[in-house]
Amino acid sequence: MKRIIVTATALFLLVGITNAQSDSTQANHEHHFNDHQAKGGEMHKHHGDGQKDGGNGKENWAHHDGHEMMQHLHLTKEQKEQGKAIKDNYDKQLAALYDNDKLKMGEFKKKTAALIAERKAKMEALLTVEQKSKIEAFKKKRAEDRQVIAAARLERMKINLGLNENQVASIKTAQESLHTQMKALHEDESLVPEQKKEKMKALFEQHKATVKALLTPEQQSKLESSMKHREWRG
Repeated sequence: MKRIIVTATALFLLVGITNAQSDSTQANHEHHFNDHQAKGGEMHKHHGDGQKDGGNGKENWAHHDGHEMMQHLHLTKEQKEQGKAIKDNYDKQLAALYDNDKLKMGEFKKKTAALIAERKAKMEALLTVEQKSKIEAFKKKRAEDRQVIAAARLERMKINLGLNENQVASIKTAQESLHTQMKALHEDESLVPEQKKEKMKALFEQHKATVKALLTPEQQSKLESSMKHREWRG
């Protein structure tokens, strides 16, 4: 029964609390595949979803969202059992890819992406129209919450750094531009997950430089001091 309950949570996560998780999942598999090949074919123990080296804040939040949403989906016993069967089959096929020492990285990426897409489609097919609507409503609310959080952070910056109205407007524009570019990057199916990660990192660095250029030397110093203080607090 415990395994079924755990699988029920995984079901929601795999269906798509966030599509970015699929990119993260494949990128993680590619990393472990390289590690597996470098070690002469020794199977990496943590090839399942959510088994991130050193932990990952985004994945933790995804699981938190999944547990919260599970209370509202009301999955049936049959859905949980079918979800478990789909996951078990996926894990079995993924393990076979890892054990195939003749498989090249390019082919591994292609086959892994196909497995993830197939698993997601099967998981989605288990849900009713009402359950899918609840997921979409949850995702919409989550997006709205992010906007509220972004606005609150900008307001704190305004107070702590003494931003003028022009600076606030410019930073808000930069935030909206970053969001648009991130969305376009996520939806770009021509890129493999590792390429998306690199481009995402570049976008954040560019955004950071843009915001810094809008600040006075004194404001930059305050911002850097504040960031170091947050890192020190953990």
